[in-house]
Amino acid sequence: YGFVRIILLLQRRRDLERHLTAFTDSFPSMIYRRIRWPDGSLSLPFVSRGITELYGVSADAAQRDPALLEAAVHEDDRAEFRETLVPSQESGVLRSIEYRLVNGTGPWKWVSDHFTTVAGSSGELISDGIILDVTAEHNRAQLALERQQNERANRIRSELLASMAHELRTPLNAIVGFT
Repeated sequence: YGFVRIILLLQRRRDLERHLTAFTDSFPSMIYRRIRWPDGSLSLPFVSRGITELYGVSADAAQRDPALLEAAVHEDDRAEFRETLVPSQESGVLRSIEYRLVNGTGPWKWVSDHFTTVAGSSGELISDGIILDVTAEHNRAQLALERQQNERANRIRSELLASMAHELRTPLNAIVGFT
């Protein structure tokens, strides 16, 4: 009876793992678990398939070499990226950072990384998180800013032309009067 129960539990666990993998792979984002070991090394025991769309690497490649993820961060954002990944004293606090990714498949992307970090029993730091592509939101914000700047420039130009027309009209009327 005990042997059959163990087999059923293992089968149930495999089914749950298969459902969880299918669930996480259906998201258009990357879900991950990152572990920073006491010696400073990193490992990625779990990463969803969304990594391919964001980073341009396969989940297997990232799990073999987690340094690929940091290498894809835009060099202007790397210092802030590294600083944010240093765990805070408060375990389990949700942390967020936005940064740019440069990958070989096209122009850089803006991503938003949300994660929590807890200490493991062996001194390791375990972070569970999700990375979302927020490039469209950044592009919309940039377009709105550019539109505001263009409207301001047009307003200044109109005011300048109106004042120049007034300033030129008076002397020109005098010249017309003399002629």
